Amino acid sequence: MYRILTASKDTYITDKIVFGSRSLGSNVGQAASLDLFKLYNETYLSGTTAPVETSRVLIKFDYFSLQSLTSSLLNASGNSFQAFLHLKNVYGGQTTPSNFTLQLNPLAKDWSEGVGQDVIYFKDLDSANWVSASNNPSVVLWTVSGAYSSGAIGDTCDFYVSGNIGIGSQSLSVTQSFSTGDEDMYVDVSHLVSASIWANLPNNGFRISFLPSQEQDQITRFVKRFGSRNVNNKSYQPKIYIKYNGNLIQDDTTQALFDEQNRFHIYNSTRGTGANFSSGSVGISGSNCLILELVASKSQIVAMTSWSQSHSQSITFYTSSVSYLSASFTGSQVTFGRLQQSGTYYADVNMNTLLTSSLNSFVSASGYTQSFLSLWKSLDRTVLYASGGYMTFSKNLGTVTSFDQRNYVVNITNLEQFYTRSENSKLRVFIQDWDFNFSTQRLPKAAVSKILKNMYWKLIDPYTKEVIVPFDTVGTKLSSDGQGMFFDFWFSDLDVNRVYEFEFKIEENGAVDLIVDQGFRFKVVNE
Repeated sequence: MYRILTASKDTYITDKIVFGSRSLGSNVGQAASLDLFKLYNETYLSGTTAPVETSRVLIKFDYFSLQSLTSSLLNASGNSFQAFLHLKNVYGGQTTPSNFTLQLNPLAKDWSEGVGQDVIYFKDLDSANWVSASNNPSVVLWTVSGAYSSGAIGDTCDFYVSGNIGIGSQSLSVTQSFSTGDEDMYVDVSHLVSASIWANLPNNGFRISFLPSQEQDQITRFVKRFGSRNVNNKSYQPKIYIKYNGNLIQDDTTQALFDEQNRFHIYNSTRGTGANFSSGSVGISGSNCLILELVASKSQIVAMTSWSQSHSQSITFYTSSVSYLSASFTGSQVTFGRLQQSGTYYADVNMNTLLTSSLNSFVSASGYTQSFLSLWKSLDRTVLYASGGYMTFSKNLGTVTSFDQRNYVVNITNLEQFYTRSENSKLRVFIQDWDFNFSTQRLPKAAVSKILKNMYWKLIDPYTKEVIVPFDTVGTKLSSDGQGMFFDFWFSDLDVNRVYEFEFKIEENGAVDLIVDQGFRFKVVNE
């Protein structure tokens, strides 16, 4: 899973001196940039020696779209959950500070974005500003002007520096150092986003500033500038990238191997909605809740010898005999973290021919390729829940080449031309190797997609080649089931009236195949 969240509101607050007085009530909520600066003794202020002028960024992201997934796909407290805040550097010819560090903390107070735009004279008055966090429905002041009061979760303050968000008290500060000053801000906020999703931390957004020591020293730092959510070029808007592979499913039904670990899945639904198997009124759920039985049979020619009275001698004749083989394995309900997936089950299978003499003798006569009927049953084997059809096991044999040449053809079979931002989809990917030798068939036979363990998707702008979503080992890895490869995608994360294109990467045997310029394009439109 790879999600892109765009800021729901952002601004910066400042006590900048303009025309001999501080602009404490100014607001720049609709400005195109988020400016961080610290000026030491740069502007005259009557009655003040060496005045300091400072700015601090406020930014918030809504997590509603993630919270709606916590009951089905997303375990935000899982080890594979990752969240990264990305602020894009914007440069307009201004001077830029170097060798500084920015600090991010969760805000303790809600605040208003405001409608101000004046970043020259700071004449637009609104909240949030240096003194007040909001003014609707009534004025709410910062505990200390400039959102400067720090504390632990539960304290009366402006921002949190520590608190218990599920695993005991810990620091809630995140920092990034900048050497040249023109770098983007890219920081890991996984623990803060996760805590807000689970309501262990109020989601009032983040406060970003220079380190306290750098705000208080005698050095001018002007100006570090990031794109805001109001910037014309939307690629510069603040983003949080969510990466999660706890919902990854990889199935071996179409490539089952003897003497290797295989995982098989079965799915059940009622009127289009996933539903657990049931035995009477009891739903089948949890670990070790059902049995996968694999059954094979084959006809054998057997030589028989018997005494013939009419011939007065022993004669040998041939007859056919059917032999059977079965093996059973315990299956469980699929869980994503702690989230049980209704109607989805799996079983881990190792058909070890080296340890099981009966299996070895059964399959060796057929060249180590054998089809098994898969039967998913109750633990006492009295109730048949489903038949997964036949799956063919084969022996993983060596080859004479150190590198198999591949000529993959890839298609997204259910990709539409247009999507609205209210849609999300499970996109089915079909893969075939054109260099594969296909056997002749008298009757039509459905093509079967190749299953690859390490295949990733990427999203780009096909015209500018800007990467929207890069290849990522956590967030963009494809899942598989008994029919092929697939991945989930949320079109709500994208901008409307823009064309996008998917590309793919396949990693196999130390080689990388890129599937590019194949026309997997779509456009996001309004409702």
